[in-house]
Amino acid sequence: MPFGFNFKQEFIPDVFKDLTREDLNLTFLHQYNAFVDEKLVIPIAYAKNARNFRMIFEKRIQDILKFSFLKAKHKSPLKKFCIFSHLWIKAYKYKDFSVLKNVFFTPKMPVARMIQMLYQNEELIFNAREFFINYVYEKIAKQNPKRQLELKDNFLLIDGHFAVLIYAKNCDINQKSNFALEVNQALKMIQNQEFSRFYIIFPKNKNFKRHIEIKHFLSEKNKTMLKLVPYSITNKLKGEIKQCQ
Repeated sequence: MPFGFNFKQEFIPDVFKDLTREDLNLTFLHQYNAFVDEKLVIPIAYAKNARNFRMIFEKRIQDILKFSFLKAKHKSPLKKFCIFSHLWIKAYKYKDFSVLKNVFFTPKMPVARMIQMLYQNEELIFNAREFFINYVYEKIAKQNPKRQLELKDNFLLIDGHFAVLIYAKNCDINQKSNFALEVNQALKMIQNQEFSRFYIIFPKNKNFKRHIEIKHFLSEKNKTMLKLVPYSITNKLKGEIKQCQ
């Protein structure tokens, strides 16, 4: 399941297709920022008026190049010169990437890396599942810096007792069959180990907007709280994790 764009079209997972343009841009950009190196992070403000994903990156590149040019006029020449950065920036200015199509050396300058990322194959496409799992993990880690987090595939264990299963699918809370497989998987895990809480996370969408507690009766001793959680770019599990100390 792809999430991203090439120079002809965008690839949007079903769960996000009903979002407004701005919310879609924000969703993609938040997940992108959590996925890439810190030097490639793009300020969220760029998502506001962009007509598509590509425009976010083009505007950011143009702003950096403009700022770098103005800054260079008032400073001495750069002490460190990266030939590959220079080549990618020059190719971008003249919109001629023919000589760089088969050049895979990574330039040192962040703006050149962003240009390469965008124009090497004229696309920027991520695996939607990996993209969302990474985003949830990075956000929880940032909100809970003192917690011990273990991530294996789509299963996140916090401090050894708070469990989270992360899915990037479109969950319709009105159709139990839509999430039965995920609930059964969680129940099997609860049978083998007791957790303080067990959350199954899906992206928030028009058919899934609130937490749903799942009633289960495994045993009197095992009182794990099992919930379905709609996760959005504004979600915070920090307070709920704190309650499980």
